[in-house]
Amino acid sequence: MNEPMVSVVVPTYNRKDWIVQCLNSIFLQTYKNIQIIIVDDGSTDDTRSVVKDSIKKQKTVGDVNYKYFQFNSNHGIPNTLNMGYSLCDGEFICQLSSDDTWKFKKIENQVEIMKDKTIGMIYSNYWFCDYTEHPFPKMWEANVFNNESRVEMFKRMINDCFMNACTFLMRREFKKEIGQYPLRKEFEWNQDLWFNFQAIMNTKWKLHYMNEATANITIHNGQASKQGKCGLGNNILIPEMILQAKEKGWIL
Repeated sequence: MNEPMVSVVVPTYNRKDWIVQCLNSIFLQTYKNIQIIIVDDGSTDDTRSVVKDSIKKQKTVGDVNYKYFQFNSNHGIPNTLNMGYSLCDGEFICQLSSDDTWKFKKIENQVEIMKDKTIGMIYSNYWFCDYTEHPFPKMWEANVFNNESRVEMFKRMINDCFMNACTFLMRREFKKEIGQYPLRKEFEWNQDLWFNFQAIMNTKWKLHYMNEATANITIHNGQASKQGKCGLGNNILIPEMILQAKEKGWIL
């Protein structure tokens, strides 16, 4: 197979009711050289058996390149993502939350864009799918902020974490340069914001914006955001990022 491999990290924790539709959206990608890295952060429900059944069913259709790693206890999302990315073999890497899904041509279209070897990461618009108060999801498209100026992107990120990790495709080298997610306790629930700041400040590579939605981001009552956890630690993270920007001469 001449297509470069794309490794997809799927972090999960007690998502037996959602992970099948997540995996199906990966199985149904028009791009086929995909490696799936499922990292189970110590689930106490039937997530593992649901995943195994889903993989087994897919194998009746074709081969599945996957790895499944399970922590014995809950280690938190930064640890889970670090483990997942350490297991990736692909030239390109990305992630998909186990309660979210992709559009079918997401990977194909983004790998095509990556033929421009100056691009380190792609990000795009996405759909919100709100299941909290509706028998069928209420949906709306998030048209994310885009600007050629990294300084303006940085300033916007302070108040609006506008880039969603489930829309990304990254070169392996780009992710390696940014490094692992920090394991500081105060950054346990804002790893996406930390990563977005680091991506914006890595000016060695281009960031490419796709003006189309590539992912469906599910909103439901079991999410950390509904429990008031997302964004905890921003009062520490954001001043640290502003200090880095001042050192680069971006902010006076």
